[in-house]
Amino acid sequence: MRQLPFLLLLIPSLLFAAPHKRVHITINPTSATLVSSTTQQFTATVSGAADTTVSWSATAGTVTNGLFTAPSVTQSTTVYVSATSAADPTKTASAAITVSPTGQHIVDLNWNPSTSANITGYNVYRGSNTGGPYSQINSGGLVASTVYTDSTVAGGQSYYYVVTAVDSSGIESSDSNQSQVVVPSP
Repeated sequence: MRQLPFLLLLIPSLLFAAPHKRVHITINPTSATLVSSTTQQFTATVSGAADTTVSWSATAGTVTNGLFTAPSVTQSTTVYVSATSAADPTKTASAAITVSPTGQHIVDLNWNPSTSANITGYNVYRGSNTGGPYSQINSGGLVASTVYTDSTVAGGQSYYYVVTAVDSSGIESSDSNQSQVVVPSP
C-alpha cells in the first residue's frame, strides 16, 4: 500500500498543471478580388488568449497591420494573406485574394432560359470569327444559371459567343443565336 501516497503526490501536480489553451483566430474578409497594386484592409480576431496581437504575412504583395497591397501581375493570380496569433504561433487564419492585372477586361454574358424540359445546365462557346469555329469556355461542368463571366478576354479583340442547353440525358441543343462582343483596348 505504499503506492497510494505516490498517487496522491501525482494527482495534485496534475491539478496545478497549466490549462490547455484554446486559442482561436479568424480573419475578415476571408476572400477578396483586387486589381494589381490596389489595397484591401483585413482584420484578425484572436480569442482564448490575453495577447490578441497577430503577425501578418502574404504569399505575394505586402501586408502591414492588416492593410494588404496587391502585387503587380500580368495574369489572374491567387495570393494568400495570413494572420498568426502571437499567443500561439500554431494558430493561423488565411484569406484568399484573386489579383487581376490592371486594365483586365471581362465579358458578362446572360441569356434567356431554355423552355425545353429537363434542362440541367448550359455550355458556353466562344470563337474569334463570326460563325465559328467555337470552343467551349466553361470548365468544371455545366453552367447552372443563365449568366456567365468570361475573364479570359484580351483588349482590342472581337469575340463571338453561342450557348447550348443540355438536358438530363446529356443531349445538347443546337447553338443559340451568336452574340458579338468587342473588347475595348486597354
